[in-house]
Amino acid sequence: MQKGQHIGKLVVHIPDNDTDPDIAHNSINVSTTKRPLRLDPSAAYLLAGGVGGLGRAVATYFVECGARHLIFLSRSATSSNTSKDFFIELEAQDCTISAIDGSVAILTDVQKAVALATESGKRLAGVLQLSMVLRDLPLMKMSHEDWRVAIEPKVDGSWNLHKALIELEGNDLDFFVMFSSALGNFGAAHQSK
Repeated sequence: MQKGQHIGKLVVHIPDNDTDPDIAHNSINVSTTKRPLRLDPSAAYLLAGGVGGLGRAVATYFVECGARHLIFLSRSATSSNTSKDFFIELEAQDCTISAIDGSVAILTDVQKAVALATESGKRLAGVLQLSMVLRDLPLMKMSHEDWRVAIEPKVDGSWNLHKALIELEGNDLDFFVMFSSALGNFGAAHQSK
């Protein structure tokens, strides 16, 4: 799943009976959403990154929830056959796709992506910060350049999104979600990001 090639669902089964000896010592609280997510079909949604496995799953979910205008900012937005096929699939579901080859770590690329929404007359209603660069090295063996390249999308990219959105007239986002991974907190011996 780390490489973004897995598409599908993961299912976690939580037994109805909390007296099961395997879970009796754990307190599991599950809350359900009372109403389903409804996204504004007249608004635009920006996905920074979003052409990997997780981004494709979220974009598909957004379309299922009513989104009809998605903007993708990614280094491989128009050059990857996987991305192109995915965009065709979304367009077949009555969704308009705008794809920009660029980096979230470059402010002008982010400004161009944000401007696409306003130039089309759409309100930018939501932003998903999904970008990342993976360096498959232990931290102690990374060069400074490897480390910088790995953190740019998360740190500089998030800051650039913030700056571009502050400049946005009206600035009435419904949400701004930043994705990360547990490995970012706990680490793995050979993966730093």
